[in-house]
Amino acid sequence: MPEDWKDKLAPTVYEVLATSNTLKKMYAEQVKDIEKGVISVELGEENLRNIATNYQTIKALLFQPR
Repeated sequence: MPEDWKDKLAPTVYEVLATSNTLKKMYAEQVKDIEKGVISVELGEENLRNIATNYQTIKALLFQPR
């Protein structure tokens, strides 16, 4: 994000952090749904992988090497 700091349309650090916190909550809720049997293990694991990928992408944006 350092290269985007002047871009008014770029997300703020707070928006990015809020998104990462939301993804963490989604991950935890998905684990609970799998454990309760609300969702199949196969579909649940696929969802967990997608959430984790999104989280890692956001984390990489925040912690880019300088």
